[in-house]
Amino acid sequence: MKKIVGIICLAACGFLLLKAHDLGNSFVWQLQQVVGGRPVDQAMGYYVVGGALGIFGLFLTFWKIN
Repeated sequence: MKKIVGIICLAACGFLLLKAHDLGNSFVWQLQQVVGGRPVDQAMGYYVVGGALGIFGLFLTFWKIN
């Protein structure tokens, strides 16, 4: 059961990182960078949550606990 949850977390990580990459390369994001000079919080949030989910998924999938 632990490995199944870990694999689901890894799949969600991949989805969130892909979504953040697409959002970061969008025309609106580039326009906000030029006009406002600040990063989009939503894309950064996807990167952070996706990275955390990836680490958690790797931990659940590969860590051996007796």
